[in-house]
Amino acid sequence: MFYAESDTKTYTTMKLTNRQKRFVAEYLIDLNATQAAIRSGYKFSEDLSEAYVYFLIDPRDNKIFYVGKGRRKRISCHVRDAKNGSGDNGIKNALIMEILSSGHVVKEVVFASGFNDKNALLLERVLIRSLRDYGLTNIAQGSVPSSASVSAKAAILLSKLKTYDEWIKTAGEESIAMVLRLFGSTKVFYGDIQECLIRCRDGMPFNLNSIKGKSNGNAWR
Repeated sequence: MFYAESDTKTYTTMKLTNRQKRFVAEYLIDLNATQAAIRSGYKFSEDLSEAYVYFLIDPRDNKIFYVGKGRRKRISCHVRDAKNGSGDNGIKNALIMEILSSGHVVKEVVFASGFNDKNALLLERVLIRSLRDYGLTNIAQGSVPSSASVSAKAAILLSKLKTYDEWIKTAGEESIAMVLRLFGSTKVFYGDIQECLIRCRDGMPFNLNSIKGKSNGNAWR
């Protein structure tokens, strides 16, 4: 992983430091975070003792696709969530899976650290506003419409959905009994899941988390 230098500035006015402004300006030249860091002289560190602000970067072109804030190992949760098909940001998850499928690893870059939670949130907002028109998958701050995220999440879940025969073999007696009690038929239950995911993928709203919860996760690969 790559980490960025810490900065003790308090962002009461939500302004970037001069060094951070230069990084952003250099990044907007070619949307290459690695080259922007080199040209701006941005130094990396590994100080995660307090709250920090981070980027997720596509290693294929070094483009930032997500801005977040967190503590401890938060930066590493996104890849795990994408693999599990969890979380509400389907666009981000789809891109992460595309990166992994191509044989690459998502770059996890801490842009600045050493904050309290309030100041980390303020800096995160500034960066999202600065980069929102350049390929971010953030739902917050309006970078990606929530409907598009739901559609992408549905597509991911459809790709992970077992066939009916696979699901029946692995569901277990307790899960089958629950399905029969609630739906009256395992085929009706499976068909409902499949149909709802297709409708979500095609832009018709539905609660994907409630669908996935009904099967205890057993319907997914």
